[in-house]
Amino acid sequence: MGVDEYSWQVRNQSDPSVRCVFDQQPGQIRDEMISLSRLFKTGEYLGSRLMNQEKTVAGTVIQGDGMADRRVSSDDANGSLSDRVFLAGLMNSSELIDLVGAGLNGSA
Repeated sequence: MGVDEYSWQVRNQSDPSVRCVFDQQPGQIRDEMISLSRLFKTGEYLGSRLMNQEKTVAGTVIQGDGMADRRVSSDDANGSLSDRVFLAGLMNSSELIDLVGAGLNGSA
């Protein structure tokens, strides 16, 4: 079984009443990406996603035999974050990635 999930969003400033019509762009707040690719020989997989103006969240639970590759990136005016996890073999893993504010809260 193969699983490939990709989520990406760019959050912009959303109040047009304070912008000038001559502004070139609305001003990007965050650029966020979560990518999960998995290839299983046997097992079970559960995944969920939540994307809104405040955050990007991805949760997974894996119990099986195979390979899993997860990538996360987040960029804003103050800095950037990039993270990658690769798992192989017999897995019993749960993970929650919560991109909110200026950091990554998660575990693998």
